[in-house]
Amino acid sequence: MVNISKIKTLAKSKGITQVYICSELGVKGSYLTDVANGKNSMSEERVYRTAQILGTSFEYLMDITDD
Repeated sequence: MVNISKIKTLAKSKGITQVYICSELGVKGSYLTDVANGKNSMSEERVYRTAQILGTSFEYLMDITDD
């Protein structure tokens, strides 16, 4: 399962808004909040794309690695 906290923290540190990430993913602006609240799930493809946007790895966002 994707770690939304890591996405939010990393995005904030890079000056990237959650709305920007959502627009790049082609989803509504509240998508990440919905995922965090369990109202939606995030496909592996979207996790990979989010990792690209944030300049990190899929494994980091999935809590497989700490870097």
